[in-house]
Amino acid sequence: MIANVIFPAFLSPHVGSIFFPPAILAALFVEALIYSRFRATPNGRVVVPMLLANLASWVVGAAIAFLLPSGLVPQAVNNGAATIVTSGPDFEMFMYLSFPVACVISVVVEYLVLRPMKKRMQIERIGPAVIVANIASYCVLFGVLLVFIHGIR
Repeated sequence: MIANVIFPAFLSPHVGSIFFPPAILAALFVEALIYSRFRATPNGRVVVPMLLANLASWVVGAAIAFLLPSGLVPQAVNNGAATIVTSGPDFEMFMYLSFPVACVISVVVEYLVLRPMKKRMQIERIGPAVIVANIASYCVLFGVLLVFIHGIR
């Protein structure tokens, strides 16, 4: 068991990064670098649209996470006098699955947000840029999670 967790497993990419802000900064930095590589000219503005798209995908992803299995189970304490919610046997599996699921959701949402702004960003092929940027940023977030989890065990 990971710890006494109080949030649904599919919220892990969203909640975990809040607890470790450098992970958010590293993931956003990686995304900005990738979007910069996809620009047609060096004059394209990527940071503000990228931040707006990430905020939108964070909100949508967190909302969808509440519709997915939580991995949490009730546990009786004090000889059944009270019940707490704790991580169940599937929590860790759901937590690991949450990253690719969140990545797919982010790709869809960020594409929808950035597509109308692709001229301003000067990125002609916004679809591949969004896919590569999100895969890279979720690899950063997942890597931080692995280091954190294996550092505690």
